[in-house]
Amino acid sequence: MFFFCKIKNLAYLIKDSFFYFRSNRNGIASIEFAIILPLVTILFVSVIELSWAITVNRRVHQITNLTADLIARRANTTTSELDSIFNVHAILMKPYEVEPLELIATHVISDTSGSKVCWSHSNKEGLVAYEAGSPYTLPVGILGSNQGLVVVETEYLYQPILFSVLTETNIPFREKLFLAPRTSSKILLNDEQC
Repeated sequence: MFFFCKIKNLAYLIKDSFFYFRSNRNGIASIEFAIILPLVTILFVSVIELSWAITVNRRVHQITNLTADLIARRANTTTSELDSIFNVHAILMKPYEVEPLELIATHVISDTSGSKVCWSHSNKEGLVAYEAGSPYTLPVGILGSNQGLVVVETEYLYQPILFSVLTETNIPFREKLFLAPRTSSKILLNDEQC
């Protein structure tokens, strides 16, 4: 009988403790804060990271557009002029790094055999541009017979700034822009005929 009374008292103690904890509201705000804080922090950091990525993507687009526009304005250009245009990219990318930016400017011409590369120039030493005279595939109907076209291809490998602790994966931003020359049908590089 003594043992039965002890179990009964223990049952009442558990029941009373359950109702006490259920009705006690002290510290509930602290528990909610501890649960919500990591979620809000991750959301806030993600929004900041996303806005930076969108900004970099926009700058890559602007650089591609500006490069094609500056090249298309001339009937004749030089390698040093192209390098000067490429040097402006460091200013346009600030405060972000310009090193991951790879850009190839190509002048494509059409003839009876199809479209081919007249000249091609890249913004980096190790980046191989297209070989002059090699065929270049364009979208159908974009280039008429005996015409030229400036093609600028850009790639930027964006390394997430805040999430670089979690991942080392780069996000590639790619742009490809076609622009017709403004002053002539072809653009010569260093006065060399295609």
